[in-house]
Amino acid sequence: MASPVQPEEAAAAIIDIPIDDDVTTAIQDDYALDLSATAAAGLAAAVTWAGSAAALTVAATPTTPATPVIPKEPVEAIGFFEFYLRFADKWDLIFMVVGTVGGIVTGALIPFFQYLFGRILDSLNSGENIVEAVSGVALQFVYMAAVAFVAATLQVFAWGVNGERQTARIRGEYVKALLRQDISWYDTQTRGETATIVSELTASLGDGLGRKNGDVAEYICQFVGGFVIAFMQSWRLTLVLLCAIPAVIAATGVMATMATRAQKKEALAYAAAGSKAHESLAAIRTVQALRLQDKVKAAYDRLLGEAEKMGCEKARQGAMGVGLLSFVIYCTFSLGFFYGARLVAADVGCSMNDSGCMTGGKVLSTFFAVIMGAMGLGSAFPCIASIVQGRSAAATIFHVIERVPAIDAYSKEGRVLAPAEVRGQMQLRDVTFAYPTRPEKQVCKHYNLTIEAGKTVALVGPSGEGKSTIMSLVLRFYSPQEGEVLLDGIPYSEINVKSLRERIGYVGQEPVLFSGTIGSNIKAGKEEATDEEMVAAAKMANGKDNCLLRFSLSFIAPVLLMSIFSSSPDPEGKLAQALTF
Repeated sequence: MASPVQPEEAAAAIIDIPIDDDVTTAIQDDYALDLSATAAAGLAAAVTWAGSAAALTVAATPTTPATPVIPKEPVEAIGFFEFYLRFADKWDLIFMVVGTVGGIVTGALIPFFQYLFGRILDSLNSGENIVEAVSGVALQFVYMAAVAFVAATLQVFAWGVNGERQTARIRGEYVKALLRQDISWYDTQTRGETATIVSELTASLGDGLGRKNGDVAEYICQFVGGFVIAFMQSWRLTLVLLCAIPAVIAATGVMATMATRAQKKEALAYAAAGSKAHESLAAIRTVQALRLQDKVKAAYDRLLGEAEKMGCEKARQGAMGVGLLSFVIYCTFSLGFFYGARLVAADVGCSMNDSGCMTGGKVLSTFFAVIMGAMGLGSAFPCIASIVQGRSAAATIFHVIERVPAIDAYSKEGRVLAPAEVRGQMQLRDVTFAYPTRPEKQVCKHYNLTIEAGKTVALVGPSGEGKSTIMSLVLRFYSPQEGEVLLDGIPYSEINVKSLRERIGYVGQEPVLFSGTIGSNIKAGKEEATDEEMVAAAKMANGKDNCLLRFSLSFIAPVLLMSIFSSSPDPEGKLAQALTF
C-alpha cells in the first residue's frame, strides 16, 4: 500500500453542480467543474490521476442503466442428499439421525396410546380385579410418558439445531457469494431481489432443514403405526373405516393447504405495502420535492386494503377448513360406532380373554387408531410441502454460491501490483462495450483514451455518451467486448482484480458511510492505516475545516453521532476513505 497523498500532491477537486442547459463547462484554477445540466440526472463523471501517489482517484456520479427483463441463468434442481449433506458437518449428521429417531418413536406412541386406551376400557368392564388390571395398564402409561418426553424433546431439539446451524452456514456462504459476483450479474437481478433471497428464501431453507423433517417422520410413523394397531385389533372394522379415510385425509390436507396459501397471500400483500413504504421513505427528498405525499399515502392505503382483504380471506378459508374437517370426523365417528356396535353385539357372550372376541375397548382403540393414522398422513403433507419449498430455495441459493463470475474479486490469479511499481498511466485502447442487459446498444465503439499520470481530466458530455461507462471500465466492473484497458501498459486481464482495486480510490457524488465509527470507515480504504495516516487523509478531504478534525474523539465516534454535528450529508468521510490507500 502506498502512503497517503500529501496535500501538495493532491489532485484537483471535482465538483458536480446541476444548473441550466446554457451553462458551459469551465476548467480553471486546477479545479475541474462539470456544470452540464446532465449532472443533475447523475450522468457526469470526472477522473483524477495522482501519479505521485501511485494510485487513481475517481469521482463520479454513476449512471444506472435501465434494466430490462432478460432471461436469467437456469437453476438446476438439487438432489435429496445434496440438500441435507452439502453444508453438514459430523454434528449435523448426528442431530439429523437423533431427531429422526425421536420423531419415529414419538409417532409410534400415538397409536400405542389408543391400544392402551382400549385395554383400560376392557379392564373397567372385566367385573373382577378391576383395580389390579387398571393399575398395570396405568403403569404402562407412565412408562410411555417418560419415553414420549425424551423422544419428543430430542426430535424438536435435534432438527431445530440442525436447521439453525446449516442455515447460518449457508446464509454466510450466500452473502459471501453475493459480494463475489460481478456488476453484470447484478444488472440481471430485479431491485431488492438479492436482499429478498437472504431474508425469505433462507427462511424457507431453514424450514426445509429444520423441525419439519422430524414432524414428517413422526406423522408417517403415526400413520403406519395407527393402521398396524387397527388391523391387530379388528381387521373388519378397519376395512370399513378405510372407506372414510380418504375423506379425512382430504379434509385435513385441504384445511392445511388453504391456511398455508391464504397466509402466503396475506404475507405477500403486506410485503408489497411495506415495500412501497420503504421505497417512498428511501426517496423522501424526491417525494417532498415533487409533492407526492398524498399519492404515496393513497397507494399505501390501497395496498393495505388488499392486505386486509387477504387477511379476511384467510379467516374465511380457515373457518371453512376447520368446519369441513369437523364434519368429516364426526361422520366417521357415526359410521365407526354403528358398525362397531354390530360387531360387539355379534360376539356377546364370548370371553373377554379370547383374542378373537370383539369388545368395546377394541372398537374404540381400532376406531381412534384409524382416525389418528389418517390425520397423521394428512398432517404430513404440509410438512413435506415445506421441505420441497426449502429444496427449491436451496437450489436458487446453491446456484449463486457455485457461480464463478468472469470478474472474480476473490480470485488469486493475475499479477499483484506493488505500490512502488504503479505510476498511474491509464489507457483505453480500441474499446467497444455494450451493457449485458442491452447488448444491441453499443455505448463505446472503438474508443481510445490515454490519461497520463498526474493529470487532471474531466469527461464532459450529454447523457448516454459513455462517461459513467468509462468509470465502470476503469474500476473493472465490466470487461469490454473488444479492445482492452491498460494500467501502465499492463492489460487489466493480466492484473489481479483485488490488487487493481487496491490501487484505486473511488468517491461518488452521493457517498455512503457504513455503520460503525468514522475511523473504521476511513480504514476501509486501507485496513492497516495508522492514526497519522487517517488524520492526513481527513485533512486532504477538506483541510482544516473538516468536521472530522473538530473533535478529538471523532475517529472513534459512531457515524450516527458525528452526523449530529453536520447539517447536511457531506462526502468528507468517504473522500478520506478513498485517500487512505
